[in-house]
Amino acid sequence: MSQLYQYEPEAITLPDVAQAQAEAFLKASSPESREVVLKEILKELIALNTDIGYIFLETAEGEDWGVYLPPKAAEAFFNRPGGPVLTPEREAELAERRRHPERAIPIEQAIQDLRREQEALRAEMVRQPQA
Repeated sequence: MSQLYQYEPEAITLPDVAQAQAEAFLKASSPESREVVLKEILKELIALNTDIGYIFLETAEGEDWGVYLPPKAAEAFFNRPGGPVLTPEREAELAERRRHPERAIPIEQAIQDLRREQEALRAEMVRQPQA
């Protein structure tokens, strides 16, 4: 029986080849083609992440790169009865940030904050099942 690839330390694996091909394709593609590919990838990510929540984007090295909020997750978050629930402390923090944009937080901290908020939202959804 033939194998697609055999694991050996420092060997090239099938995922490495696929990633290299994808990178080469993107580098050779027009901006319009890249946009089409990105949209298709986002559709797949949304389909895989069917629960209510953010899709956190990371670099290949595992560093936070950004966050995508799918439409269903945004709708669930912003259309909850009473709207988004923010504690008085969070409201005060956001008001302070608006008054002093020169003290903006690093993206890494913003992503950590979003991760915590998502965990809280999921915990709330578990406590209050949808009808």
